[in-house]
Amino acid sequence: MQMTHPIWNALQINLNHEQTTEQASIARINRCLHLVQTALSDLKNLVLQTGFKDPAEEIEFFKEDLPRFYAMYLHYTRIHQIETRMPPGKENQLKFLEKEIKRLAFYFEQNADWVLYYRSGATHLDERYFLRQTTNGFPTVYCPVVLDLRFTTYGTYPFSKIQSLELTQTYLDQKMAVLRNYPLRTDTSKPKAMLRWTGSKSDLIELLYALHSSRLFNNDEYLDVRQIATWLETTLNIDLGNYYRVFQGIRIRKKSRTQFLDTLKENLIRRMDDADEHPRN
Repeated sequence: MQMTHPIWNALQINLNHEQTTEQASIARINRCLHLVQTALSDLKNLVLQTGFKDPAEEIEFFKEDLPRFYAMYLHYTRIHQIETRMPPGKENQLKFLEKEIKRLAFYFEQNADWVLYYRSGATHLDERYFLRQTTNGFPTVYCPVVLDLRFTTYGTYPFSKIQSLELTQTYLDQKMAVLRNYPLRTDTSKPKAMLRWTGSKSDLIELLYALHSSRLFNNDEYLDVRQIATWLETTLNIDLGNYYRVFQGIRIRKKSRTQFLDTLKENLIRRMDDADEHPRN
């Protein structure tokens, strides 16, 4: 939902600022938790005041928008627990982190149906999972983070949990890499000037799905489209919004369904042809 974007963008700016402080600081994690709680409070007040114009907008909020906020809360809560229980000594810490990673894997195994629905971008059960007023027999509340019945649905917590564990997995991988002395890219290696995407969001979403379909990341490892979308949003400082819905529009184009990729190809061929005609001395 467009109205949630300012709250999300402000939260990301504040969290990114916290990343400049010490990595393993429990105080930093506490500050991040406070930021997320404040954003959730602002989001709740906004939504309860304005409401939703139709069921589709309600589904979008409880399926797309709210889970990413809850995911941040669950993530920082979990890494706070991890940091406070971290044993001393490099080898002990590696073993401890490996156990934590196994716990994450166990959750994905035990909740394979939710993971499949989340990662496949399925929509056929959205009305049962992401509308608050339903008659399907599902409980109204399925999220331990929330006690307000007006601010959650049956599917919100599972989606939040999956996203949070993906964040925690990255966090644990980075900590283990440090302990094993693997080289990590640091802030000092980032370019000083941030690139900004000035093309259309539709074009970038077309590229997003092309990258996802081609499985070009992490040695052909299957990644959820959300993981690549988050990477693009973070790298290019852009909010893609509801890219699932935009992709559905791309699929039903009357002319070329890959018009942006076609344009990229044409521009590259034109550049090659120009280089052939005017080679550098």
